[in-house]
Amino acid sequence: MPKLTIHCKQQDFRRAGRAWPKGDTIIDSADYSAEQIAQLRADTIMFRVTDAPNTQPTRAAQAADREQAAFIDRIIAAISQLQIHNPEHWTKNNEPDARALTDILGERVSAKQRDQAWARVQG
Repeated sequence: MPKLTIHCKQQDFRRAGRAWPKGDTIIDSADYSAEQIAQLRADTIMFRVTDAPNTQPTRAAQAADREQAAFIDRIIAAISQLQIHNPEHWTKNNEPDARALTDILGERVSAKQRDQAWARVQG
């Protein structure tokens, strides 16, 4: 069933058989009768009812997540190739240098990506 966003303008305002918190609440429309949904939609002074955003990841987003995870795995492999005693491979904080990882992989490694991989290495 479709989900709806119920925006209530006042804390604990009662309508459709319950008290609503102030702000947005996402509900499954199957949990409410058509009459209750109609009550909420009709009370435009206290409520705004809209379709809830789709929270399911798209195939493209899932593919991007898999691609990012694979890149983090490649960064982890590149970290193992860094020379421990080479100061150009490490930052002052003893973290792998993103530039050194970029050189090894031939792809730009951001500090954020380096941090994600480094956190996994340190476990």
